Amino acid sequence: LLQIPLGNTSFIGYALIPVLVGADALRYAVVYDQLGSFLILASWGLFVVALYGGGSRPGVSTIARRVLVFPPFIALVVALTVMPTDPPQVIAHGLRLLADALLPIVVLALGMQLRLRLPAHHLLPLAFGLVARLLLMPALAWGLCHVFGLSAELTEVAVYLTAMPPMMTSGALLSSAGLAPQLAAALIGYGTLCSMVTLPAWYWILNA
Repeated sequence: LLQIPLGNTSFIGYALIPVLVGADALRYAVVYDQLGSFLILASWGLFVVALYGGGSRPGVSTIARRVLVFPPFIALVVALTVMPTDPPQVIAHGLRLLADALLPIVVLALGMQLRLRLPAHHLLPLAFGLVARLLLMPALAWGLCHVFGLSAELTEVAVYLTAMPPMMTSGALLSSAGLAPQLAAALIGYGTLCSMVTLPAWYWILNA
């Protein structure tokens, strides 16, 4: 419910889109990530965690409250409403340091839970998740882009971002809630490795 719909559109996507499509296409990746993946994580992701994380079934008010106090959601609202386009150097430098520290911390936390040998009952969900995330989702995105007549550049961005491995932040969220942390870490780890093959394959398909 989280690892298949949400891809690593920021950490990996931001780095690869300028290489695969061009520097000008990065703006589309930012919109896709911030107004797409991120908002889904802040709403649907918290709903899934609240629903399956144990305890009583959450109501609408509970879900809304958790979304509103979700730190990344607060950061997005502040960035869109209060933060100036060109913030003071001190603030920009501090935020850059925080951003640079985020990826190593998330990777370390997930890596500590990654096991090369998974329990047998995790193997089928792992295989299904990887196939759906890396092959079926981008194929669906490619088809929808053709249906809606999007430009070649937008189509490439949409397909590549949809073909990214599972999102690290959603994996961290699942792990913190105790929802199959080993499977979540495995999907991210093996998904990142497999994407080294599937992403070049999608590049070849789109540029054939």
